[in-house]
Amino acid sequence: MLRKLLMAALVGAYTPPAVPQTAPLLESIPLVFCPSKDGFSSGTAFRVGPNLILSVAHVTSLPQCFIDGEPINVIHTSSTADFSILSDDRIGDWIKVDCAGFVKGRLYLSIGHARGMEQLTIVPMIFTGEREGGQAMLAGVFTAQPGMSGGPVIDAETHEVVGTTNTADWEEGVTGSIELRATSVCRR
Repeated sequence: MLRKLLMAALVGAYTPPAVPQTAPLLESIPLVFCPSKDGFSSGTAFRVGPNLILSVAHVTSLPQCFIDGEPINVIHTSSTADFSILSDDRIGDWIKVDCAGFVKGRLYLSIGHARGMEQLTIVPMIFTGEREGGQAMLAGVFTAQPGMSGGPVIDAETHEVVGTTNTADWEEGVTGSIELRATSVCRR
């Protein structure tokens, strides 16, 4: 079934569900910008509640990172799970969290700031049912790009966030995601 869906997507016979394009969703996924003497690094974060933002540790552990010109405030990080919780003073719209986890064969959208660009990149992928190194494996015609790390992986049907974008293997065509159900966000 997965191969059939991916092949259909390649030839244009498959039309994915509409991506939520509302301003609150777009504003709830900020760019994480980390300048350095050699240039900059970037990643993505997303709001899940008032003053509560999630990302990944390999982005938020970089020195001098900012969201919208304000220094990030990391309140919890797990380098083994590659997961971070941030806070800020702004109260904004947020994405609802789904703590049930990924469903095999379902369509998901990895959303983030590819290559540090302001606009969002959306990559449709299907959960393969496989897990590797603590991450759920999602396959698609494209994979997440550098800079999308820390962004949400959203269920295309419910528009709820299920995981974070953590890794990508372009040769294999897979993106790895930490499921939020395995984090402290869902264990409260």
